[in-house]
Amino acid sequence: MTAWITHLRFSRKFALIGALAFLLFAVPTALLLKDTADKVAVAQRERLGLAPGSELLRLLQQTQQHRGLSAAFLSGAASAGATRQERQNEVEATQARVRTALGPLEDRALLDRMDGIGREWQALVAGVSGKSLTGAQSNQQHIALIGHVLDLIDDVANSSGLALDPDASTYYVQRAVLGPLPRLTESLGQMRARGAVVLGRGDASPEDRARIDGLAERSRQNYDDARKSLELAAGRDGLPAAVERARAAAVTSAQEGFKLADESIIQPQTLTLASTEWVDRMTRVIDAQFVLVTNAFDLLRDSLDAQISTLRQGLIWLCVALAALSLVALWVMVMITRTTTRSLDSAVRLAEAVAAGDLTVQVQAQGRDEVARLLVAMQGMTAQLSAVVGSVRSNSESVATASAQI
Repeated sequence: MTAWITHLRFSRKFALIGALAFLLFAVPTALLLKDTADKVAVAQRERLGLAPGSELLRLLQQTQQHRGLSAAFLSGAASAGATRQERQNEVEATQARVRTALGPLEDRALLDRMDGIGREWQALVAGVSGKSLTGAQSNQQHIALIGHVLDLIDDVANSSGLALDPDASTYYVQRAVLGPLPRLTESLGQMRARGAVVLGRGDASPEDRARIDGLAERSRQNYDDARKSLELAAGRDGLPAAVERARAAAVTSAQEGFKLADESIIQPQTLTLASTEWVDRMTRVIDAQFVLVTNAFDLLRDSLDAQISTLRQGLIWLCVALAALSLVALWVMVMITRTTTRSLDSAVRLAEAVAAGDLTVQVQAQGRDEVARLLVAMQGMTAQLSAVVGSVRSNSESVATASAQI
């Protein structure tokens, strides 16, 4: 290796050093770019989970509304029949949009689960439409179906990567939007459906009252979990104004719903509230929760979009900085190679001229590096050698003249 290196010209030695330096620069640079690009890709896949997540939340709301209307319809409230049919049509349209939104995730398991939800739904609405189910049976089947919808929401969060977002703010927002907030609406939805059955029957057993009271307590727990997640997402800056207003309205509305349940079902011995009015008033309570869900979901979308934008800008600036640094490094290497080889070429020409007996060659040393000092020294040596040769020639002529005179 040493012998091979010693036989290389300086320009090739510099080229070899440059190639090694390029590899040392290129490998970690490529790894850094790949890591940043992977982060962008992860964030973009998370973004793909927002569309099906949004549609699934809408499906959850509509299915819960259908449950309450079905309970009233099966309890004898004929006026709820037309509204229930409208809600059925909306649910089926939303199911189709969910299937479409799941496509970009390219996860066959999600589509299979959605197909299963569709089959359960068809069997359920057939029983409700034909009144082959009781109100209690309808509630139970709706609860099972909605449980599968909630599970699918979790599956979408896991498949898209939303559930594991590395950004703390985005992570806590998605946890609130896709976790306790939907479960809060489901607890209130079960209250609405059970209350409709009880009020339609005109009688509430102690077990019925205990169940509704338990659902109210579960709703409070779900709200507390959602509130903690949102507060952790907001940090010291607090929640955005729209989300904070929606949160305050949701709390106020939920308290009204708890009070309505207490005064209309849990406490009174005689039930006088019409089931349709109960469904309408509880629907307004639940809709207020979904306003909070919508605003929090918008916060999630904005947070994720900001994260993607920041990563993309960082990747662009990284590429620009690396490209500029590469050009500067290349320019410096070329200039060092050029100036060094030029100086060495001048030194070689001077040495060859002296070896040939030509002491008249002049070279111009530039700079203060070692090669420049070598050129200065060689130029001084040539001058001294020329003076010595001149002196010898003069002395030889004097000797020749003296010899002739003798």
